[in-house]
Amino acid sequence: MTKNIDYDKNILKATKLLFRNLKLFIPDIIFIVFSWTTAALLVLFNFGELVRIFPQAVINEAWTRTASKILKDIIASENFLIKLIITVLMWILANVIVGISTKAMRYSMIGAVIKGEKLNLKKAYIEARKYLVSIFFIVILLSFISLIPLAFIGAVISGLRTLSPAVGIPLIILLVIVGLLYLLFIKTAFLFTYPVLILKTKKQAVKTLKNTYQYFKLNKKKSFIVLAIIIGINLVASTLSFGGIPGKEINFNILFLLIVFLGSIFGILLNIAAKLWSELFIFES
Repeated sequence: MTKNIDYDKNILKATKLLFRNLKLFIPDIIFIVFSWTTAALLVLFNFGELVRIFPQAVINEAWTRTASKILKDIIASENFLIKLIITVLMWILANVIVGISTKAMRYSMIGAVIKGEKLNLKKAYIEARKYLVSIFFIVILLSFISLIPLAFIGAVISGLRTLSPAVGIPLIILLVIVGLLYLLFIKTAFLFTYPVLILKTKKQAVKTLKNTYQYFKLNKKKSFIVLAIIIGINLVASTLSFGGIPGKEINFNILFLLIVFLGSIFGILLNIAAKLWSELFIFES
């Protein structure tokens, strides 16, 4: 059943909820710190071989030749290649586990905020464990739903390159547009997936996606409007976050490094805030 939505009221309410519940930033900050720290450890663990493969001699070469040489050197060093693959896979796996865990904790906290409950990190962590499996399978299923058709479109585009430009280019442009429209449809159709999971189904990824799609069919206009508002807010946040990075006219010194560091932190926090606001707005709508 559809209902009229006061978008202005929901925009204001989502903003108030975000500023009153700054603990919502914690899961994303945990994930970013973990991801960056483990990435640094990954580089340090492979530092010796990386220094050998990235000699100063290749710095002045054209990038395409440099990349080709680096790739050949990595492949030629069989032991390092195996070590690199294992450590990268371990890093990816660790980030997936922590990413899903912090995502579940974030949605658990947002659900509590929407219900008017006081945020408690311990309670949110315990509650989040209920959603781990469901969120994992939702991510997998939505990835398949999104990527398999796009892979098919990509394969068709690859085959069209053999045609003459007069025929192939218009078809390629058409298929790219179809792919973008398909992504927009998927994003809109499953926009309310996590509110449905947290506030209604509680578990079962497939049931959650089915219920979300049923909700979309009854509320198409609302879904598109909510998505349009979110895209607008995130574009503004992205623009402001890039604005926090200084231009080339500043000398490369301590002050420059400090400004870049603070600008980067500002950009990261602003993007987290935009994401949290978007999710609060979705839940509230």
